[in-house]
Amino acid sequence: MRFAFSVGSSPHVELIEAQEGGLFGAATGLGVHHVGAWREGMDRVREEQAEAGLETAARFADPDGVERVFYAGERPLMLETVNARLRPDYEAWLAAGSPRPSASPARGGTYHLAYLVADIAAAMPLYERLLGVEFRPTMKRPMITGVGPEKGDPSGEKIEVEFTYSLGERTPYVELMQMRDDDSVFGRAVGEGFHHLGIWSPDPQVARAAQLAAGAEIEARYFSKDGVERVCFASFGGVRGEFVNEAIRPQTEEWLPVGSHRG
Repeated sequence: MRFAFSVGSSPHVELIEAQEGGLFGAATGLGVHHVGAWREGMDRVREEQAEAGLETAARFADPDGVERVFYAGERPLMLETVNARLRPDYEAWLAAGSPRPSASPARGGTYHLAYLVADIAAAMPLYERLLGVEFRPTMKRPMITGVGPEKGDPSGEKIEVEFTYSLGERTPYVELMQMRDDDSVFGRAVGEGFHHLGIWSPDPQVARAAQLAAGAEIEARYFSKDGVERVCFASFGGVRGEFVNEAIRPQTEEWLPVGSHRG
């Protein structure tokens, strides 16, 4: 199997070349394949996932017979559970990597991954078991929908999105978002499961131009009440990115590392 990891700090993005069949077969479709997490107690984790309704799809072991990784569920909710005993060696290997010769310069950085859920109250304990995280109480964020050419006019519908983030200081954070009964990028037609990667965008205009040049679709742009662009959603090849204006990073990073469990 051919694969490549992004260089730099966590979270890392992995690209996997589709195979003729099996778990990584082209028939499963291109796009987001899985979310990987370090976990201890592989048998216990597998039991927890089975109780939550995720069947084990595949297991892989090292030559010494020790389980290396297993996959549970199916897209758009496929989890890769990686044996934590591998973590020191893996993190040393990842940290030592260098960009490929023709790599485009990195812009911003990925800091969260998000799931869209039909019932956020019910989803929080479920995803805590599945991903080994804890969530803070839900919050609501008001935003204004961008309309008109390139969705750049901040005079559209005012919406409110209910969401929560996982606790802790280590990225990636996990975000859960409550579905909305509309045709937005948060609407029920989008479906439950993995929704997007959240990426800081130092220059939203430059980022958007790069996305369009690569063939991505700009799905939505949302603005604060002062007219400043807050986020832009763009998708390509089954993968959606939320490009977050880095201007709001300082205030966001004030509250992300702190907080208390939802109780």
